[in-house]
Amino acid sequence: MNRRIEYLDIAKGLLIITVILTHSPWPYAQYMYWFHMPAFFIISGLLYKDGIDFKKQFLKFYIPYFSFSAVDILFNFLMYPGTASIGNFLSSFKYYIYGGKAVWGVFWFIPVLLISKFLFSKLRSHFKTPYVLSIIVLGYIAVHIYSIMVIPNSIVNINEQYWLPLDIDVVPLALVYYAIGFYSKNFIKYLVTKSSMFISGIACLLLTYINFSCGIYFYMNMKDSYYKSIGWDLIIPLCFTIFILALSNNLVQSPLRSFLNYCGANSLIIMYLHRPIGNLILSIFPSAEWIGYTLSGLLASLAFNFIISKSFFTRILFKGILPKYKLQLPLSIHQGSLISQRIRSQIVPLRRTAKTGVGRKAVSDVN
Repeated sequence: MNRRIEYLDIAKGLLIITVILTHSPWPYAQYMYWFHMPAFFIISGLLYKDGIDFKKQFLKFYIPYFSFSAVDILFNFLMYPGTASIGNFLSSFKYYIYGGKAVWGVFWFIPVLLISKFLFSKLRSHFKTPYVLSIIVLGYIAVHIYSIMVIPNSIVNINEQYWLPLDIDVVPLALVYYAIGFYSKNFIKYLVTKSSMFISGIACLLLTYINFSCGIYFYMNMKDSYYKSIGWDLIIPLCFTIFILALSNNLVQSPLRSFLNYCGANSLIIMYLHRPIGNLILSIFPSAEWIGYTLSGLLASLAFNFIISKSFFTRILFKGILPKYKLQLPLSIHQGSLISQRIRSQIVPLRRTAKTGVGRKAVSDVN
């Protein structure tokens, strides 16, 4: 693994830990919403390459999505045995198909990421960069108007009437963060230095101070379409993301490198499993609180990842690692056609000469 990918995996490792913290009873959990999901979209944009095969992408992400949907439902049955039935399983599963706000936890992320990636690819293939940026900016403005005018000011009041399939209303915002990641590729090396880490760290502290001293009390929640500040929703996540990336780049040589790298490389497994595992632990050991929730959610997810990596079948189901088959036919079947193709590929034209009178073709020796 090269250095660039390694520090991005370290960054994802740090970020997935903040995701666990947001779902735990940690008293400062709400502040992780400031940046962690925007940062994941920014990192995804950094890794974007043109020519993506979206059929493969769909299978790669949606096979684990549905597998972990089933696991999530089964964990819920484990906690509430009286609700366990095939009917309840099927009834619950339809909400995971609908996605977005209809499902607790993190299941909104994958559909929004795939749609954002697809739209970004289409925009780049059909429009020049200035037009792409203009469309994305207009989407950013429109989605904020929607959130301000439509989405309630209290998260608890965001009920079924605000649920849209696959959280499609979140895509315009996600697309902005995704585009920021992509268009920062050329100068990202200047943003991950030690100097940048200190400057962005100070900026993060300053923004935190301004938030409380000026009574702003900034809050955003991508899943619930809660983004009410068109300025802060860009400045704060971007500043914290730069700090996380710079910190990660400077952790490449630290003792935490291998652990964070492993967490980041398997962040989707942790994303799906930490919540049901953490909730189960808290239901059994309420005194475990946020520390027990975080450690159990993280370590049990990593242990699960280690186990499923040993099996061809479970790698497909839970990691979306599809087999690569190549059809190899015996040479005897096509030997004549292969040789003839090889001969044709070595035919070269001869110039018209006085002796030949017509143009001829010569075949070079075939070994």
